[in-house]
Amino acid sequence: MLEPVLRTIARGHGYAIFKTFLEKSQWWSTDQRDAWIARELAKTLVSARAVPFYRDRFAAIGFDPRTDFRDIGDLARLPLLTRREVRAERARLCAPGMSIAAHTSGTTGEPLAMRLSASFVAFDAACVFRHWSWAGYELREPVVALRSYVPERPGQALWRYSRTQNTMFFSAYHLTPQNCGLYIDRVLALRPRIIRGYPSTMALFAEYAYPRRAELAFVAGVFTSSETLLDHERETIERTFGNKVFNWYGMTEPALVLTECEQRRGMHVNWEYGHGELLRSDDLPPDEYRLVTTGFHNPVMPLIRYETGDVVRVHRTDRRCACGRTMPLLHSVVGRKDECIYTPDGRRLPSVNFYTMFRAYDELLRFQLVQYGQRELVARIEPRAGRRFERGALDSMRAALQTRVGPAVSVELEVTGRFITNADGKSPPILRRPGTRAVEENAAYAISSQTAYARRAAGQVVHKLDWNEADRVPSRRVRDALVELLEHDESICWYPEARSQELQDALAAYAGVTADSVLVVHGSDAGIELLAAALLHPADTILMLTPAYDQFRAIAQQRGARVVTFEHDGTAPLDEAALERAMRTHAVRLLYLSNPNNPVGYVLDASCLDRIAALCRRLSCILVVDEAYYEFCGVSMARRVGDSPVIVMRTLSKAFGLAGLRVGYLLAPAGVMSALRKIHNPKSVTTFAKVAALAAIRDLDAVHAYVDEVKRGRQRVFELLRRHGARAYPSGGNYILFEWPRAHELMTHLEERGIMVRDRTAYTHGRGSVRVTIGSARSVDALVQALEEHFASEPVVRSELQ
Repeated sequence: MLEPVLRTIARGHGYAIFKTFLEKSQWWSTDQRDAWIARELAKTLVSARAVPFYRDRFAAIGFDPRTDFRDIGDLARLPLLTRREVRAERARLCAPGMSIAAHTSGTTGEPLAMRLSASFVAFDAACVFRHWSWAGYELREPVVALRSYVPERPGQALWRYSRTQNTMFFSAYHLTPQNCGLYIDRVLALRPRIIRGYPSTMALFAEYAYPRRAELAFVAGVFTSSETLLDHERETIERTFGNKVFNWYGMTEPALVLTECEQRRGMHVNWEYGHGELLRSDDLPPDEYRLVTTGFHNPVMPLIRYETGDVVRVHRTDRRCACGRTMPLLHSVVGRKDECIYTPDGRRLPSVNFYTMFRAYDELLRFQLVQYGQRELVARIEPRAGRRFERGALDSMRAALQTRVGPAVSVELEVTGRFITNADGKSPPILRRPGTRAVEENAAYAISSQTAYARRAAGQVVHKLDWNEADRVPSRRVRDALVELLEHDESICWYPEARSQELQDALAAYAGVTADSVLVVHGSDAGIELLAAALLHPADTILMLTPAYDQFRAIAQQRGARVVTFEHDGTAPLDEAALERAMRTHAVRLLYLSNPNNPVGYVLDASCLDRIAALCRRLSCILVVDEAYYEFCGVSMARRVGDSPVIVMRTLSKAFGLAGLRVGYLLAPAGVMSALRKIHNPKSVTTFAKVAALAAIRDLDAVHAYVDEVKRGRQRVFELLRRHGARAYPSGGNYILFEWPRAHELMTHLEERGIMVRDRTAYTHGRGSVRVTIGSARSVDALVQALEEHFASEPVVRSELQ
């Protein structure tokens, strides 16, 4: 409670400083001003000798401020103070004395912790009062502030009145088209002399208040601060309030203040606050300078020649402001405008709103908010060195963010040291991405190594064991059918035949269903897109058994669906009771699972699948079973398609060897199939794919022979991995997932030998993991030899595993 009391007392003292000093000093002559600045600089430098950081800095360069500082020019002998140094040397930059804690916002979401003396807080308030006086403000006149307040719980008032400041604080987070009338009515009832707030918030308020602008004529000044004021924001505010905008540039660091007067011809330097230096830089135009400052009024943590990181623009010719004040005049601050968070209910929340929120967490080093569309917000947060976020702190952050953005926006916290950077290497505190997160961060479906194609083109032997394709076409009839097709020009220049009855009948017979339950699609990915378009609405909830083929998640989220996960790695029986609780809790519209599971490889047996199908029927939920690897395990839900809400997805890319032609098929009940056919483009499956698929399905003996060859190779590789201590997951597909501590080194070793495999560490909670496709005996021979070579060279890893 001590700091609020100190701030209140300091504010009262600040008004006295304004009336006795600042009200007069703004008119001083240049000689008076320069002499006063020189005295304050000397006083600041001498007192800084008591601060360990400056004592060492002065000694290092042989500088004694008592004898070596004679005029303002001598200040240039001192090195610049960087933000990095302030952060690293904070303890040594502080002197004894009562102080108040404060945090900067920073330009990258990485705040600085500051200590401020009561005398500084008072002088800062004095400059505020002087600025307000330029709009005619007198002490105790009412003020409205669109900032610095957030309701703590739902249903709490959107404003709070401070009697000591005679100020009504409004929540900047809840300014919506629905609430704007309430805000305006409150402002009209209070009739404030001035309104202050963030530029983006004031511009939004001005948009809403424009129809009632005549009623707001009593407002004498609109004061903006804490963000760069953009030209279009000024125009919007002035359209409603008239030519009454007073902009303020300042910072939490006790450095310098620039203020705009009623003439609005630039920014006045508040030289009584601190001394500003304008330094040239080769990367700036001739009228722009780096701003370096030395504050006068904060002996508990002085900043001497502090590199602010900001750039100011000067007038091309010297000029004196028509207001008559002798305070130096700069053209403007060349600031960088942070993005705002946009919410579905029409609010725009500037970054400053969130700086205030995150300051409450001492363990936080920096943050970055990434918004996808308007309904997804990811907060990247990094702890300080040696600190970590307790569960309570994470829950508190998430709740605070949710309060600010509202229930329509999903909020996720990600503890990480990896932040998105822009072209100049900075990490903006707020980034907005136009697509959904599934589109913008589809890292789980990132393309793996593509060197196989270039190596093959160069005539090298390549074993492509990373995408679970077959490594040869099992049926020779496929090649013969395609060669024959090429003899007819229309096979290339005509669109594919819309009806594929012959292929449809063949697939139906193979799957054991009726022909009207089959739909041929351009690969299973196209089948996923078709299901999402026909069956999902925005805000529907999808539940996925994970790990899983991530493309289903990505496409569902692109349709606006909410995806929740139920983790199961197959090492224990599926917890069906927990699965049911999850489905009931989340009111699941659709359940997706792959069987065999990709990437792990486990197989849910037929009785388990039947129970899941029965559960989905009870809960009016659609079950989608991805059977891309059905041929390698023999367990299928095709038999349940006709009498339950079951959809089966299959592909001819794996066992049939047609991955390059992209052909798959869906099995679905009549009601679902009717919806799918209405939006399916039958021309999307090429003539070549259809002809090849029909040839392959008519040569099942060759396909079954290849499947048997893969199963033998799968067992051989599985036994090898287990023999060398690798944790290999049993698999019902044409692949094996295994854990190996030095997965990257193993993958490099294999790739050097022309064997491409897939890194799947992300699916095993960070434990090094590799998924390898099992193909023909030829590729298995090469894989086994390369694995044996690597394991023989890794005795340390083997001993660790043992």
